[in-house]
Amino acid sequence: MFSYFSTGKKDSTTHQTGQSPITMKGISKKLHIYFPLILLQGIILLCGMHPVAGMDIDSLRQSIGEHRANENKRALIVAYKALGEHYQSQFDNKLAVEQFELALSLAKDLENDPEVFHLNNEIGHTYFWLDNYRAALDYLIEANKVSKTAVAESDQSTNLSYIAEVYMSLGNYRQALFYQLEALDLSKGIADTLGIATAYHQIGNIYWYQKQYDRSLENYFKALGYFRSIDSPIRIWTLQAAISTTYTQQGQQEEALSAAKKSHRMALDIGYPYGIAFSTGMMGSVNLLMGNYEEAENQILQAIRGFKELNVTAEQAAFLDELAKINQARGEYDLAIDKLQESLRLYTQIDKRTDKVEILKSLSENYELKGDIETSHTYLKQYQEERDVLLAQSSDEQMKNLETLIEAQRKQQQLDKLQEQSRLARTRFYGYSLLFGLLVLILISWLLYARYRTQARANQMLTEKNAKIEEQNAKLLDANAELGQFAEIAAKDLTAPLGQLKEWVANSQADPKLTSTTAQLEDLVTGLSLYAVLSEPPEAQLVNMSEIVSEAIATLPANISHKNIKIRMQELPTLMVNRRQMVQLFQHLMSYTIRFKGQQDPEISIHWEAETQHYQFSFQDNSQSLSTKAQNIFALGKHLVTPKDVETVGVGLAISKKIIEQHGGNIWLSPTTEGGNTFVFTLPR
Repeated sequence: MFSYFSTGKKDSTTHQTGQSPITMKGISKKLHIYFPLILLQGIILLCGMHPVAGMDIDSLRQSIGEHRANENKRALIVAYKALGEHYQSQFDNKLAVEQFELALSLAKDLENDPEVFHLNNEIGHTYFWLDNYRAALDYLIEANKVSKTAVAESDQSTNLSYIAEVYMSLGNYRQALFYQLEALDLSKGIADTLGIATAYHQIGNIYWYQKQYDRSLENYFKALGYFRSIDSPIRIWTLQAAISTTYTQQGQQEEALSAAKKSHRMALDIGYPYGIAFSTGMMGSVNLLMGNYEEAENQILQAIRGFKELNVTAEQAAFLDELAKINQARGEYDLAIDKLQESLRLYTQIDKRTDKVEILKSLSENYELKGDIETSHTYLKQYQEERDVLLAQSSDEQMKNLETLIEAQRKQQQLDKLQEQSRLARTRFYGYSLLFGLLVLILISWLLYARYRTQARANQMLTEKNAKIEEQNAKLLDANAELGQFAEIAAKDLTAPLGQLKEWVANSQADPKLTSTTAQLEDLVTGLSLYAVLSEPPEAQLVNMSEIVSEAIATLPANISHKNIKIRMQELPTLMVNRRQMVQLFQHLMSYTIRFKGQQDPEISIHWEAETQHYQFSFQDNSQSLSTKAQNIFALGKHLVTPKDVETVGVGLAISKKIIEQHGGNIWLSPTTEGGNTFVFTLPR
């Protein structure tokens, strides 16, 4: 009797899914498990072509040659993989392995861990399809060693499930269960429906081989529910086949035949050649158990022909064994021996020692029934020798894997409680979440209220502070206004007496020092009067600054004018300024130049530059140099230079500074190495 089991996992390439067929001799022994590549083959046949089946193979080989010449390793990896997949689509898995191994070598050179992982997985996968389980295990374990940070968790789960399948095919169910439980835990952690379904299916297989058929069915039906939720017809067919074989082992032949027929109809509906062949063989095996030899023979022969077309070795060997049972039941011992010899050859070819032992035993039985006792004893001896080797290996495996078995059993016991624990955990989580949410809401509300109170108090203090500042500013404005009025009144009141004093000094021919002092006093009164007037905001208008300079020269007071003054300047810009104050500005600067010119004629240069937010003017002269380190040179009443023959009261630069500041600019004395002074000031654009 045949039993069919399946696992299916999906990796990043979307095609690593499949079935693992298992064959039983009658109701006794496991025959064979196939890896998920079988499903890949089925999908290829179902869809009519492989992803690269339509590619021109010559063009693909030509591109490989070009990439080799250019030493383009990344492109070569892609090309080798494509060629390997092409060979897979042609069921030539030996050539497929060669291409994948070439790609793997390049991926290792590039230290491309994700590619190394997937290629090791693919090669192990393909070796499993070739029935080379040891090689398959080597590559899959190598993939498992790749850094977990470089591989998606779903791919890690796939790898664990693949390893479990290989161990199951080798008869090491303890290791198989251990890896499959690890895969299940990982799939549940990332809510991978396909991974969860695959794991339950494989766990059902493992229990099947341990003859725990009730637990096997329990896991199969769990897997079936998950596969139906993702609408996967081939995987659903796989579970139907597995359920049929399980019913057979429980002696429920009618249920087994019904399930086998259902899986056969499904395989026909989806056009799945492997499924059609296997379901046909399953029906034949059940009919064999029910004594329907003729119908069983026809169905099993159809199955063998189908597997030959697909180049599937193990299934051919297994169904040949089933066909031999029919010949033996009919007394056709020579025909039975022929079938068994062919089955033995195929099992030897793929190194299936466990199943080979069973075939040796059957050959011994048929030769004995035929009457050839000597040949029967020869096969019986071979059977005993092979069985002893397997028993010794089995004992050694039991000792090595005892701890693994205990851990696997512990995990399986935990699986039964997992759903209930998950439900209780969700209930607790929702309750704790609600409580936590309320606490967070209360905390946030309290923090918002505290922030509101703090902000309100800060706003109140700021309002009070601003009110005090406004009050102080108002007082300062009043004081400044009163001071300006006082200066203006004082200047006006002193004008008349000062004029009389000046007239008396001139008529009386007084001491020249008295005349100089009277002139200084007059300048001081005039300067104070002008300074007081500047406390008022200027009325601005568009004025050309070149005209301002010309007007300032023309209206210089008689006592400071100079007929030999030389002025060089650019064409100055037009600005929004107070015309009268700008004339005063240049007159005061020129006045300083003329008064402190020394023995030479006064020379003045005026330049300007346009900056981003203002115009910058420079007023350079040849007057007696001032120190740029001098303190408060623009202060009211500051006497910068006081030679005996110069009359000065120190008001002009203070007035200049106030004019510039009232227009929103700045004025300063710039250092110079050529003598003279350079006054720099800015005016807004």
